[in-house]
Amino acid sequence: MNLSNKNIIEITGIIAVVISLIFVALELRENRIAARTASYQEVGIAVANAWFMLSSDPELLEIFDKLQSEDLNLFDSLPNYQRARARSFMVGTLRNYEVLYLQVQEGLLDENSLKFLGFGIVLSGPSFQRLWPDIKQNVTPGFREYLENELRLIMD
Repeated sequence: MNLSNKNIIEITGIIAVVISLIFVALELRENRIAARTASYQEVGIAVANAWFMLSSDPELLEIFDKLQSEDLNLFDSLPNYQRARARSFMVGTLRNYEVLYLQVQEGLLDENSLKFLGFGIVLSGPSFQRLWPDIKQNVTPGFREYLENELRLIMD
């Protein structure tokens, strides 16, 4: 078999294209890993900041403690400004959770990420479940449906 210069150039070109495609695939994989890591880190930092803020603010910590109480009268006994603060804290927490949810929906993060960042403690509080009807309009419909399913699981 006698290969002409033209055939050698074509074979070399095909090999170069295959090598380039392999390189692009490896780069895409690396970029996806980097994006996933950055996403998880960003959400983790936001959640950590919320918990640090909570732990460093005695009044907010007291409000949170009352939100977690089974005795709903404790939450009702809070002054209006503290109940408003509790609602704001919950909406902020929901925003962090929603960002995580959307990143899972986009495939940036694994679905297990929704379980491991500490949102369950907020959702499991009876006061959150009581506040939910008032604050659920602050989230996207898809996330609202997801959360309502989670709340049903918690309540069962």
